[in-house]
Amino acid sequence: MSDARNAVSYSCPSCPNCCRVVRVPVTHADLLRLARATTRPLESFVEWLSPQEIDMTGEPESFVRLDQGRRLLVLRHEQGACHLLTRDGRCSEYEARPSACAAYPYALADAKSDGEPRRLFVLPDAPCE
Repeated sequence: MSDARNAVSYSCPSCPNCCRVVRVPVTHADLLRLARATTRPLESFVEWLSPQEIDMTGEPESFVRLDQGRRLLVLRHEQGACHLLTRDGRCSEYEARPSACAAYPYALADAKSDGEPRRLFVLPDAPCE
């Protein structure tokens, strides 16, 4: 039975702040979706960040080991924002956006014990207006 007191709600103000601040990790499924929606090469969507460039506390499994060291594959930023952000503050590939973008500003908390379900929460430092 659902307990309304524990419900998580959030109404996106549709500001582009998250597109300027958040470095969005991408998966192979995200890249395939973007590739199908556009004619651009996959490498044009992404860049690799080192652990010094992004806080991944509690998520060490998200990094990939490359010759240069551990890296995280993220959407590429240009001029201080995600390269998919248009001048009018919209996502140019909204329908094909990465799952992390679609879920933002929600995240899953780790289960407190084995067998306990993970909890959904709104990120406390979301840069929304």
